[in-house]
Amino acid sequence: MQFYTVSDTPRPVRLCETTRKFAYDSLHYQYGKDTWKTPNVILEDSDLPECASLIDKYDAAIKKIAETAPIRICKEERISGAATLGDAMRHYVPALYKGEYICFSVSHLTTDFKTVIEEGYSGLFERAKKSLAAYSGTDRERFLKSAILVLRSFETYHKRYLAALENRADKQENYRNLLRVPAFGATNFFEAVQSLWFTFSFKIFFTLYKR
Repeated sequence: MQFYTVSDTPRPVRLCETTRKFAYDSLHYQYGKDTWKTPNVILEDSDLPECASLIDKYDAAIKKIAETAPIRICKEERISGAATLGDAMRHYVPALYKGEYICFSVSHLTTDFKTVIEEGYSGLFERAKKSLAAYSGTDRERFLKSAILVLRSFETYHKRYLAALENRADKQENYRNLLRVPAFGATNFFEAVQSLWFTFSFKIFFTLYKR
């Protein structure tokens, strides 16, 4: 697998051929094209409360994406997690209701990965619960309820990947690495990289929402 350069100095080869092939396929849009097989999820009336507001629809989209978005596990991957709904690349939250997108998304969001790597989503969940108790009845309450729903959906997404990896003989290292993170804080470099990547793949779907 050859990666070309404008320099006269050849690129050093530090990685195995399978990893280089995986990188080559990724750079040539193989996995991006794969997302168009399932561009979005479809919300039904049964997914929504009566007289649903925009934020209700958004919450329902988060839940349904976490529960039903395709899981992708590649043969060569050493860490797991993938955003698999194509409309996320078009700056939409990838969910339709009655044939219409729920809302746009916003790109280039700087995320606090440090807290997730150190505490995991379980730590964030405890923070959100305490805040909800403190701000119940205020204008912050609705946001905090949405935050808790996102974290529960993150747990659902995480458990689906664990179930998909558990019985694959070729992915036991991925499975063991994903057992702790991103639910809890990372204990080594490998877990930290896995936690960051898995969180990034999850947030691509919907946490770039702008109200």
